[in-house]
Amino acid sequence: MRIKNNPKIFYLACGLLANGYTQYDHDDAEIVALAKKIQEAAQQATLDAEIMQWFDSEAAGQAMQMAAVYTEDAKTSNLNDIVASMESIFRGFWKEYCGIMFARTNGWMPEIEAARRPLREFFGRDNIPNMVLSANLFASPGSTDFVNISDGGADTTIHIACKPDMEGILRGVLRTTLTQHSEKIVAFCVDNSAKAFVDAEKMQELGYILVVEVDDDGEDGEPEHDIAETTTISPLAIEECFARALSTVLTGGSDERQQLHIGEGFTALADIVKYYEEHRPRADSLGDFIDIVLKGVALPV
Repeated sequence: MRIKNNPKIFYLACGLLANGYTQYDHDDAEIVALAKKIQEAAQQATLDAEIMQWFDSEAAGQAMQMAAVYTEDAKTSNLNDIVASMESIFRGFWKEYCGIMFARTNGWMPEIEAARRPLREFFGRDNIPNMVLSANLFASPGSTDFVNISDGGADTTIHIACKPDMEGILRGVLRTTLTQHSEKIVAFCVDNSAKAFVDAEKMQELGYILVVEVDDDGEDGEPEHDIAETTTISPLAIEECFARALSTVLTGGSDERQQLHIGEGFTALADIVKYYEEHRPRADSLGDFIDIVLKGVALPV
């Protein structure tokens, strides 16, 4: 894993701080002091109201904004303007931020090195995916965002966190690998309930709920031509359940770590861990393993 500081992530974090974001580590004295300086500068500056509307202090909004650095599309086509606006106000703090980050990189290396063993075990020594850590020192301590990008035909997983941890590194690359088998999970959700894997209420909180428009037909087959909305759990929630289960067991995670994920709504995590212990899948047999787990945990709609 390479470590690469990204100024866009910093300036988006500045925008969040200016908009009232407070979920950074309040036990981190250096970050608390810098956050205070940025927020004081924001109070004295003239902030563009339209640009500030783009910032949202909710967790899902933060993930979207940081991911936008690498996956800019039509919805974020004004990203460069937003970053430029934040840079014009907070440029003076960039050097201080870099100094804090670079002073910490040596301390991150043991966790990165520790991740190499389970990566070799699962992917094989010559097939470990490319990974880059783009630190966001203002991220909440337990949060981790992942972005997969293709550059010249090679896939790279971007790991966005305040600091790397072994389980988080594994989870990021596993999500990328699981995506290659997403059609299996999508097909499963057609005939089976995703509630076999996750808690629906908790998935609502985490943003794994899809709103689907359906035709509301009248009685006796006469179409009313009304559109109704219904909600369903996204197949991505099941992918995340697999990723959390596999990353936990591959890194030797304790029962306490497993219970933490289960408590967050990934209720089938212990079942996936049990199947892992029985079958010991690797990256090249992951599709077969997914089939086994889906069949074993299936709960009809």
